[in-house]
Amino acid sequence: MPDEKNSLAPSNDACHRALAAYMHDHPELTAEEFARRLKLSGNTVREWLNDPSVKIHKRNRARLAGLLTRYITHEIAEDPTPYGAAPKTIRNTEALRAVLAYAMAGADYVTLARRAAMKPQTLTRLMDGNLGTWYPANLAALCQAIHIDPDRLPVSPAEAQLLDASAALGPDVHPTRPVWVLSLAQAASIHDIREPLDHMNTWDCDTVPIVDTRDLRAVLLDGDSMIPRYHPGTIIVFDPADNRPENGETVVAKIHDGPCVVKQYRRVGDTILLTSLNHSGDCRDFELTPADIEWISPVLYSLRKERN
Repeated sequence: MPDEKNSLAPSNDACHRALAAYMHDHPELTAEEFARRLKLSGNTVREWLNDPSVKIHKRNRARLAGLLTRYITHEIAEDPTPYGAAPKTIRNTEALRAVLAYAMAGADYVTLARRAAMKPQTLTRLMDGNLGTWYPANLAALCQAIHIDPDRLPVSPAEAQLLDASAALGPDVHPTRPVWVLSLAQAASIHDIREPLDHMNTWDCDTVPIVDTRDLRAVLLDGDSMIPRYHPGTIIVFDPADNRPENGETVVAKIHDGPCVVKQYRRVGDTILLTSLNHSGDCRDFELTPADIEWISPVLYSLRKERN
């Protein structure tokens, strides 16, 4: 259940004024139809419309803020908390989720997540309210993917500035950064993948432009062990700061005194299983303990290497 402390809700009076103005501007809309958008009963909405003194629960005020942003954005902007819990992030409020959910209705989360440069699981957790903050670049990219103006989002002025900076290049240009693409052999020689890769310009490596503000890494898959999910020549992108994969995820892992591999992850107690999807040929699986792994990160997304 979403944390109500993370719900950016305008005042009761602001919601009543906004609701009355919205229904006045949309005379064809019935109370029942509007209630369905909020996942509430028609009687509840009719009670709000008939009696401006009725108290609207904070959770419902946050939902109203999401649907009636244009009518009450100025009220939301007065919230005293300017940022998310982490610096330069945007709070994942219920009002924000309501706006996004309405625009995302019927869309494929996997496709949207890829366009927003995040994992589908991350997008799902954000929209379920289980993650507290958005990275501005990801939120700006998602807005572009669902054709919504970031100015419509119920965020504070400080958060809006972060979004403006992320979307400053315009709707058809993505803010990108080059990420080094390592071979698995090169990655196996790196003992701490989180360290800056300042020496990469002395290696025989390519770069790939990534739409993300995080310090990501990438490896080039050269085997067939992960067919049919990933084929040889696929560029695997991951965030070295994320070292807690979930069971069933594909990971990039450096085995102590061993290779760097791309495998499917499963942990049972203190046993970590790194397995191939393709069990033909010489594809190798690993049964390890946490001490056997120098570093590990779940795959963020993949890119097909362009052919020359």
